[in-house]
Amino acid sequence: MRFDKYKAVLLRYVHLAEMRGLEIGALDLPFVTPDEGKVEFADYATTEELRERARAAPGHSPEFVVPVDYVLRTGGWESVPNEYDWIAAAHVIEHAPSMIDWLRSVGEKLKDRGILFLVIPDKRYTFDFFRPESTLGKIFADYLYKKTTPGISEVFDGYYYSRAINHTSVWQNDTKFDFDVQPTETALALAQSTADQYVDVHCNVFSDKSFSITMEILCREGWVPFAVEEIGAVGPYEADFHCVLRKVSP
Repeated sequence: MRFDKYKAVLLRYVHLAEMRGLEIGALDLPFVTPDEGKVEFADYATTEELRERARAAPGHSPEFVVPVDYVLRTGGWESVPNEYDWIAAAHVIEHAPSMIDWLRSVGEKLKDRGILFLVIPDKRYTFDFFRPESTLGKIFADYLYKKTTPGISEVFDGYYYSRAINHTSVWQNDTKFDFDVQPTETALALAQSTADQYVDVHCNVFSDKSFSITMEILCREGWVPFAVEEIGAVGPYEADFHCVLRKVSP
């Protein structure tokens, strides 16, 4: 099972009985539950909001939604304590308006040599199939402009190019995916609404290879306070991959 595979990777670096952790965006499927180890939970939504989301989402259950200790939408990163041994986030980093700022904020919450464990969707097997991959120039621009919300281009692309993709069919090469051109009116209107509201989309889009190259450069040149421990390739018939980063001193 995909979840068990990723948990096994995390547990190669984390000793639950001894190490204190934080999971971001766990919803109803945390890697570590409070009865297994010392773990707390952060999210941009409250526990009740997440229960409503889980209630409406196929395959999710409100009764398993974890209790959110730190609501980032209202308290920000300042509300989250420091000195965690490990932090995990599955399908979160791609939502960050500024990936560099997000990684720096997470790094501030870790002890030296603490572990950041990520699971990232691979665009080749998701609804981002038709979106171009994010470039370093785009990631640096987000940082230099200090973006805190998704912009017009991210929201437009996130909705206009989004298509339902069967990742099993992609792996089997039994379906030819042609982009069905549609009117831009709805996506453009939503993109223009970003001045008045936060529209949650994938702000960055990666394959396992492009993410690996980007992260190696950001770490090597000191843009983020991490060193790469490992970045896994997307597994057969799967749609995401993992990354393990270790915090390093400046």
